[in-house]
Amino acid sequence: MENSSFDNFDVQLNEAGRSFLRATGKWAMFLSIIGFIFMGFMILGALAMFSMGSLGAGAGPFGGVGGALMGAVYLVIAAIYFFPLFYLFQFSSRIKRAFEENDSVVLNDALGSLKSHYKFVGIFTIVFIALYIVLIFFMVAAGISGAL
Repeated sequence: MENSSFDNFDVQLNEAGRSFLRATGKWAMFLSIIGFIFMGFMILGALAMFSMGSLGAGAGPFGGVGGALMGAVYLVIAAIYFFPLFYLFQFSSRIKRAFEENDSVVLNDALGSLKSHYKFVGIFTIVFIALYIVLIFFMVAAGISGAL
């Protein structure tokens, strides 16, 4: 194995880099708190849909199933939404602590949380792109079979 020039690479943060990371941490905290608030609204909406579904059990073609199904969908979306928000919140709180305590281990943990946030969002994006491709394929196939 050949040694690269980055094997002994020691990163030093100047004041501009520290300032950028502090500002990023503040914005990450803001976005994660707003996200948790909206996630709470989603959970409240899911509970409202569950209760409305049980109240209107005879209404509509699906009875109370429509409200329960939509409530379940909202709960699933809120559960999925929790993880990137949690990683973002971890990043923001750890980056703040890293600079308060001047601790490079906590800084590494903060950057690890940021990596986990983007990894989750990236995988989720890939899953949705694949889902869209499959749905487009089925829509085209249904259109062709309907035309015949």
